[in-house]
Amino acid sequence: MSSKLPTGFTGRTLTTLKLAAKVGVGYARRTIGTTPAAHDEPAQNESAEALVEQLGRMKGLMMKFGQMASYLPGNVGSKAQGILAQLQASSPPLPFDAVVAVVEAEFGKPLDQLFETFEQDPLAAASIGQVHRAVFRGQQVAVKVQYPGILDVMKQDLRNVGLMAKFGMAGAASSGTELAEELRDRILEECDYRIEARNHLAFTELLCTIPNASAPTLVPERSGTTVITSEFVNRLNFASFLAQANRKAQDVAGSAIFNACFFNLFHRGIFNGDPHPGNYLFDADGNVTFLDFGSVRTFDASFIDDWKRLAKVITTDNRAGYKDAMADVGFVPNPKKFDYDYQWQAVRHLYQPFLSSEFTFTPKFIEETYDNLLFKNPNKLTLALPREWLLLNRLQWGLFAVLAQMRASGNFSDLWRAAIESKTDPIQL
Repeated sequence: MSSKLPTGFTGRTLTTLKLAAKVGVGYARRTIGTTPAAHDEPAQNESAEALVEQLGRMKGLMMKFGQMASYLPGNVGSKAQGILAQLQASSPPLPFDAVVAVVEAEFGKPLDQLFETFEQDPLAAASIGQVHRAVFRGQQVAVKVQYPGILDVMKQDLRNVGLMAKFGMAGAASSGTELAEELRDRILEECDYRIEARNHLAFTELLCTIPNASAPTLVPERSGTTVITSEFVNRLNFASFLAQANRKAQDVAGSAIFNACFFNLFHRGIFNGDPHPGNYLFDADGNVTFLDFGSVRTFDASFIDDWKRLAKVITTDNRAGYKDAMADVGFVPNPKKFDYDYQWQAVRHLYQPFLSSEFTFTPKFIEETYDNLLFKNPNKLTLALPREWLLLNRLQWGLFAVLAQMRASGNFSDLWRAAIESKTDPIQL
């Protein structure tokens, strides 16, 4: 791979959209409310392979969208989705001399003075940077190195996506401009590894309180704006864990992932908004190591308390309090045009994991939830999405999709109840 990333609307966004349409034409048709067409699976697989190759070279926001498509259930065939899954941890790597240049520029010293050893072949190559194994002061470490020019590429992608959002959401209750601004703020934070290091330290402490969850130890001496270093953890990736772990271990892992998300969100007002499978490592017993803390958002107490009230209304079947709770959260700007009866049934379906003592996440549950809340929803143009909910929606769909791939089973209602009944005590980063 060249050290120079592709640029320009035609070279990045337009070509990607054309290929993506070939891979997910059924999903696209459902989104706009038409009948899904039967897809040509061999052609779809071929397009998926071409898309993986293209997004792998592009990196940036386009590759992030490809990662999401690789694990969110939809109208993409299972083989095509498996092809897209390569984007979760593998893409064409940056040439090693470019990696060395970034590391040496960050710390102002030759590479051999910064690390005892530094492996040339990366462990993983993702959307913003790639990870190399190294040794620092006798300790095995993982060093994430940012791609040169990725900040400019991200800004370009965000401009293109923002323009499409502005026109694509015309007439909807949500503001495409506000949602694009929220996406921009969060994505650009990911390009500053100093912010990620701060988030990493916070989650290292927070995850200590969650059973079966942990984060690698950060190495501050070798972390900066474009390089971040942490303890190397030798555990199974998502695909290997699913292939090797027994049912009990997968359920332990599923509960840990669920609990780490929602307890920290409702108790400390913080969440990691990038729950794709490449950001978890597992041991044979289901203990989970959480990776990548670039996409993190915090919320104030009033936002969390409003959400808790809505969650309690739904889980306690308090239909009478639903209108006020929805208004408090900001979902219904025009109550006269809103079908509360339909929305109540749709969210009760979404809350199924929290309404019984035992629940198993499945792709069928996720697809039914899509149908209810997106494709068949008469409120889809009148339901507002406040900017705070942009990444929360990504978290919710992404987290549930990961749990569905695991077929995770457990008493999620008790974990949910403990989270929404916890004291709201937002963390200060």
